[in-house]
Amino acid sequence: MKKMTSVLFAAIAVAVMVGSAGAGIVIDFESDSDGPQANGFSSVDSALVTFEDSMGADLDILEGGYPGYEGDGQSLAVPFDDDSFLIMNFTSLVQDISVDFGNDDPGFATAGDVIVLTLFLSDVQVGQTEVVVNLDDLMNQSIGINDVVFDKATIKYEVSGGLTEVVDNISFVEVPEPATLLLLGLGGVLLRKRRA
Repeated sequence: MKKMTSVLFAAIAVAVMVGSAGAGIVIDFESDSDGPQANGFSSVDSALVTFEDSMGADLDILEGGYPGYEGDGQSLAVPFDDDSFLIMNFTSLVQDISVDFGNDDPGFATAGDVIVLTLFLSDVQVGQTEVVVNLDDLMNQSIGINDVVFDKATIKYEVSGGLTEVVDNISFVEVPEPATLLLLGLGGVLLRKRRA
């Protein structure tokens, strides 16, 4: 019984370790065509996520020097200073998201205004965080959440004057399929059993 318990523990440990060690992905938009992008577009960096404007308008890939926007090389923008925000829909489960953001223009935002990242799993909110914008109009801040599994995320400036969300260097980790976890867990059991 003791041997079986240690084998079971090893299988669970392997499954947990693999679950947190999926493929890491970074989207930096450098290889995407600059200019307007239709709702539902995917970056060439990863087909696992599509991007859209909450109001249905086009998005924009902007070079860092584009007038009025501050980015890091090419960045993704949700144009217009209105109540629209960025929606990211993922085709598989992911976790550990981090997003750089800029364009926190002091002409439109005030001290204490925030950017909000919200995560959803099957349209149920599973996480939310916010960062107070530093109002320097540069892309030198990031927002993120770790250890939450999700399939949809939104990013929105909560500012008094409305702002164009500009994001870049979106990183996340793909969560392995349950069948993959099971196979790897069983592999760990067999390896452990063979060594015993």
